[in-house]
Amino acid sequence: MLIRGLAEVFSLVDSATLQRWERIYAGINGCKSLYALARCWVQAGYVDEAISSVLSWYEEQIQRIMEKVNMHVSVLSASKRAVWQAAYDAWAASSLSETHARRMA
Repeated sequence: MLIRGLAEVFSLVDSATLQRWERIYAGINGCKSLYALARCWVQAGYVDEAISSVLSWYEEQIQRIMEKVNMHVSVLSASKRAVWQAAYDAWAASSLSETHARRMA
């Protein structure tokens, strides 16, 4: 969905392809207004800001999903729970924004 969103922001695909993607891969509620705003930033030459806004928004969505899954970790077997906890802890220790900032530096 992130790649699809950035493709829309940068107008890399035509309307027919976007409509097909919409039918196949439902977006997350609230992304349309974000994409429209980010597209305006791209057209105005603020590419980094557009990308950062999309990444930050997706990070917020991922955080909600990860926290929801983490609330139900008790249903996993002990070995899978340990794997999940290690992955969750590593994910929680960094963010997409921080990773993006490190790459830009």
